Parts: sequence; structure tokens; C-alpha cells
Amino acid sequence: FVFPSFYEGFGFPPLEAMSQGSPIVASLNSSISEICGEQAILIDPYNIYELKQGIKEGLKKEKNNFNIEEKFNWERTARETLSLFSEILR
Repeated sequence: FVFPSFYEGFGFPPLEAMSQGSPIVASLNSSISEICGEQAILIDPYNIYELKQGIKEGLKKEKNNFNIEEKFNWERTARETLSLFSEILR
């Protein structure tokens, strides 16, 4: 899955592709690097050579073993939000 976005708020398309086991080639200058982490091949979307190399590398990768439920679930989100609010109120 190739996603050379110049700006992305959250990045649902790469997340959905990862949940299906697809290798990801995506921009390093958006929220994608935080969402996908080491599961994605991150490239500069302004650099066509990096995009080409990223696609070549992605084609060689085996199926992605990303478990979307581990990283993104309501219990974890609530716990992290509560922790953030507690830290702010200290």
C-alpha cells in the first residue's frame, strides 16, 4: 500500500491496509510515522527516488503482522487520556 500524502490528520487508509497485512510505504512528514511506527517504510513524498526505493522494498516484504487491536483500542485510549489529564492537573 503506497500512501505518499503531504499532510494527513490521522491516517486511516494505512492503518486499514496494515490490519489486512499489506506492507506500507508512506510519508514520514505526517502523522503516519506515529501511527504505523516501524511497520511502515517511511519516505519523503517530495523525493521520487525515495518513493521508488520504498515501493521496491515494500514489494519484497512479507505479510505485515500488525495487530490493530493491540495499538488502537478504547481501553488503551481511555487510560492514556486519563494519564494525560492527570499529568496536566498536577
